[in-house]
Amino acid sequence: MTYGVNLFFLQFSTFIQGLFAGQLLVGGIFTNFMLITVLGFIALKLFISFSLYETPLVPTRLQSIYEFFYGFILQTVCDQTGSKVGEKFMPAYLTLFFTVLSANVIALFPYTYSITSQLIVTFTISFFAFAAINVVGFLHHGVYLFGMLLPKGCPLAIVPAIVIIETVSYVFRVVSLALRIFANILSGHCMLKIVTIFVWFVFALGGVGFLVHGFSLAVVVMINVLECAVAAIQAYVFTILCSVYTNDVLHCGH
Repeated sequence: MTYGVNLFFLQFSTFIQGLFAGQLLVGGIFTNFMLITVLGFIALKLFISFSLYETPLVPTRLQSIYEFFYGFILQTVCDQTGSKVGEKFMPAYLTLFFTVLSANVIALFPYTYSITSQLIVTFTISFFAFAAINVVGFLHHGVYLFGMLLPKGCPLAIVPAIVIIETVSYVFRVVSLALRIFANILSGHCMLKIVTIFVWFVFALGGVGFLVHGFSLAVVVMINVLECAVAAIQAYVFTILCSVYTNDVLHCGH
C-alpha cells in the first residue's frame, strides 16, 4: 500500500523537477526535450513532403489530409483578417499551426516527452509569435501603432488610467497564449496518467478488479481520444488568436 502511494505521488515530484528542463540523454547538452523537438520537426517535414510529393489529379490520403488542414486554416485566417491579408500571411499561420500540432500529437505516444506541457516552451513560442505580429504592425503604422492603446472618444481625465490598463491587457496576451496551451495539455496528461495508474492498480487487485478492469480501460481509451481532439483544438485556437491579434495591429483595433 505504501509503495502504491509513493508511486502515485512520484509523477508530481518528477514533474516539478523537470518543469523547465528535460532529462539529459547525451553529455551535458542534449536532452529528451531536444530529441522530441527534432523528431517533431522531422515528422512534420516528412508529412508535408510526402503529401506534396507528386500532387496527382486524384489526391492521395496524405494529400487530402494536408489540403483539408490548409483549406481550413486559410478559411479561418481569411475570416479574421480578410482574404488579401490572410493569403499574404498564410505560410506563417500554417507553419505555426503545424508546429504546435506536431508538438501536441507526438506527446501522445508512449515513452515520449510533452514539450508543450512545459511553460517555458509555450511562453517562448507565444513571445516570438507576438513579437512578429507587432513587427508587422510597426511596418504598417510606425509609432502610430500605439494609438490602439487609447480608444477614440476617451475623456481626457481618464486617459492615463486607460492607457495603463490597455497596455497591461495588451502585453498580457503573451501570457494568456502560453498559459492556455500549457494548462490544457498539462491537465490532460496528468488526468491520463492518474487514470492509467488507477487502472493498473485495479488490475493488480485481481478478483473484483478484473470485473471493472475492462470499463476502466475503456475510460483510458476515451481519454486518449479526447487528448487527440485537445491537441488539434489547442493548435487551432493558438493560430486563430494570432490571426485576431494580427488583425488588431493592422487596423489598430478598437
